[in-house]
Amino acid sequence: MLGRLVVGVVLAGSLVGCATSYEKPVITGQVYEVAVVDSDKALQLIKNKLFMRMYALTSDEVSIRTAHKFSELTPEQADCGTTMGIDYLKDSRTEEYVSINVMAESGKIKVVTDIYAKYLVGDGLHGKRMKCVSKGLIEREVLSWVE
Repeated sequence: MLGRLVVGVVLAGSLVGCATSYEKPVITGQVYEVAVVDSDKALQLIKNKLFMRMYALTSDEVSIRTAHKFSELTPEQADCGTTMGIDYLKDSRTEEYVSINVMAESGKIKVVTDIYAKYLVGDGLHGKRMKCVSKGLIEREVLSWVE
């Protein structure tokens, strides 16, 4: 009985240690842009590509917004922070969700992402939601569709 209590206390202490050692992303988000001749055509191309990649879209004459979609990201694509020096994106218990926002303005197409991750531990009751920052690969891919 005493052995189980000691194991329980040690386990609880290690979970608290992991939660308190969280370090936020060290980079800040950016808006990526490219000049285009026909912004209406560019928006339509992007809209079609996002639709084919199963994103739920809302759009108007000058913008496209997607709902957050589950995506398996790598540390090369985003920074979700670390715990005890280990990148959350290297842990299979982390789920990432990406929203892509596109806007046409003054002959340019601008792209920005909104990314968050959920770190799921054990029974899922002690998970953590984290804000992530894109490293620009997602935005540059979207912009490559209209270059």
